[in-house]
Amino acid sequence: MRRLKHGIFALTLGLLCGTGTPQAQTVQDFSAGVGLWRLSPQRLGRSKTPGWKIVSRDGGKALRNSPTRSKRTYYWRLRQIFDLRDLEEPEFELKFEFMGHGYSGMSVWIGPAKARRSSDFEKIYEITEATGVKRIKLDLSEHAGTRRQIRIILRKPRGTKETKVGLYLHHLELLSENTVTRPECVAYNRKLYRHWIDEDRDCQNTRQESLVADATGSLIYLDKRQCRVFAGSWTDPYTGQTFENPLHLDIDHVVPLKEAHESGAWAWDADARQAFANQLSPAGQLFAVQAAANRIKGAKDPAEWLPRNESFRAEYARAWIKVKVQWNLTADPAELAALRLLLGDDATVQYPEEAPEMNCNQ
Repeated sequence: MRRLKHGIFALTLGLLCGTGTPQAQTVQDFSAGVGLWRLSPQRLGRSKTPGWKIVSRDGGKALRNSPTRSKRTYYWRLRQIFDLRDLEEPEFELKFEFMGHGYSGMSVWIGPAKARRSSDFEKIYEITEATGVKRIKLDLSEHAGTRRQIRIILRKPRGTKETKVGLYLHHLELLSENTVTRPECVAYNRKLYRHWIDEDRDCQNTRQESLVADATGSLIYLDKRQCRVFAGSWTDPYTGQTFENPLHLDIDHVVPLKEAHESGAWAWDADARQAFANQLSPAGQLFAVQAAANRIKGAKDPAEWLPRNESFRAEYARAWIKVKVQWNLTADPAELAALRLLLGDDATVQYPEEAPEMNCNQ
């Protein structure tokens, strides 16, 4: 099985000898160079005791937690983002010792790359009874074609005053039999998608025409030709909030330009990219929304972000699907799963073709 250079965390390396606690509470695999795990806590409360330490164990190096010696509920965490977009049948391998000693368990979770809420993660492994050195492999095949965040969590329940180590991690590694061979795609650059344009030459560019289309009342313009909107009333479907100043609004591409690029638009010519970036008709690709909400969304798909306004989520999913199908863009497995969860068993929905998201930044 081929061992991937990115995302490897091997704590058996001689280069770690004598390093003690890792600087900035991150651990690197120095042989492959770029694998980084984020560790928390950095310190136990206000003490100088690090939350994690590298120690000698089992003939090599291991990462272990530091006990709190308190009766409070406590969590020790590691997290890392893995790019599974070009992998077939990926697996996550762990070599560890769960010691018991009053800790309730060690668990492994997986979720969207940029997720922060615990509810966005799925538990894929848990151990609650003490064990000797144990090596396991977790199948990540259903997440192939996506970017995913993996979290490893050690938990101590309230009321237990632990004084001993609960977990030793000897080796963590992402494995894959092979990579998916795909044509090389052009790296994404927003300038490839020219906008906003004035296609009909009426002096209003696409942004202005979108503001006009989404307004819920009369508008005030900056000039007699009505080229630019000065004020009006808009209800942002993402948040449900109402705005009167267009400077507080962005015009959002429902399917973000970067998402479209990595779903097939990388192969389009300049005219098709421009048409996509400025699509006003049929309605559904452009919405006037709160600028802050749009920037939080960024290039995320529905598996990674949904509007705060829950009553709009199903409509958002339908708009997303409509754009992808119209433009013959693909959807990755996690994206499709999120869309189906939002729309239930609606047999009338024509979903986009499933395919792993292209990695156009290499």
